[in-house]
Amino acid sequence: MLDKWEEKAREGKSFDIFCDVGHMALNTLMKCTFGRGDTGLGHSRDSSYYLAVSDLTLLMQQRLVSFQYH
Repeated sequence: MLDKWEEKAREGKSFDIFCDVGHMALNTLMKCTFGRGDTGLGHSRDSSYYLAVSDLTLLMQQRLVSFQYH
């Protein structure tokens, strides 16, 4: 992952690392919780598990910033 970021950094443009960090965190959780990596998940945004985690993250963020949910 760091090699990939170094290549992008050499271009001199800003880039989004949210997806990469999300996959790294998900992989770490899978290894710690279930004893295996993301062998069945893949690294695409089309993964149903990744989409579910993204949706839940968005819902949590909306709940934190919306006064009506407090």
